[in-house]
Amino acid sequence: MRAISTSEAEDILNIIFTNAHLRGFSYYRDCWLIHFEPVSDAVYQGHKLPHEMILRIESQWHIGTTENWDKSVKKLYRADLIEPIEPILAYELTALMWSKDNGYGDDVKKVLCRDGSIKLILKGEREIVIMNKCENMVVAWCISDNTDELESTWSLAWDGVYCFRSPT
Repeated sequence: MRAISTSEAEDILNIIFTNAHLRGFSYYRDCWLIHFEPVSDAVYQGHKLPHEMILRIESQWHIGTTENWDKSVKKLYRADLIEPIEPILAYELTALMWSKDNGYGDDVKKVLCRDGSIKLILKGEREIVIMNKCENMVVAWCISDNTDELESTWSLAWDGVYCFRSPT
């Protein structure tokens, strides 16, 4: 892995995610796995991107603007749950996947980076905002071609700096 700049990270994320379809998600061991499928054979540094990329999120994140997210939480919050925010995230992701405007899975329009946080802006004008800090984990987020980052050939992660790995 090598450290890269914010602008290079944003370029890579846009190559990976522009027009990619949101295909599914799961919650496993305190992290979210969101699956995206690129629609074309995108290439970076002469290497073809995989046909599925997995966004692993271990930091705080939300869907929509902060104001809209706060409204969703207020509306759907249940104090009787051990983890009350995770079901709201699952609901919102499911709604994105089944949106009438976007067919099966919402498509990514563009990605913005700032200080390790990323924002995926979707074609339906919704957004997925991922923060750059996590309390108990080393990596706030990671995009890779495998659920196990160590076994992946591609990955881009934030652990205080942007770290990128591609096939050699």
